[in-house]
Amino acid sequence: MPGSQKLESLKNKDIEKVECYSAECFVVETDITEHVAFDMELHSIAILCDKYQIPLYSLKKISDNLDLKGYYENISKENIFELDSSLELLKDENII
Repeated sequence: MPGSQKLESLKNKDIEKVECYSAECFVVETDITEHVAFDMELHSIAILCDKYQIPLYSLKKISDNLDLKGYYENISKENIFELDSSLELLKDENII
């Protein structure tokens, strides 16, 4: 049945866990006051994973603060969350 997959969180205490809202455009303002994340890809990915019962783990590196200019400034920096770091985290969580 679609939408019936169990939601799980990573056990790592060093990673902040927040609600992730997905939209089809870049969000530059919101009335939401809680600490949340926005993205433009996760919703579609989650729908497909749910439909085909594929487990989904999402790690997001926040590259801006609802600021399109800040996004472009941060995307080019060398300190972007590396794939190796993500893979090590997933290994530590016994996911892969």
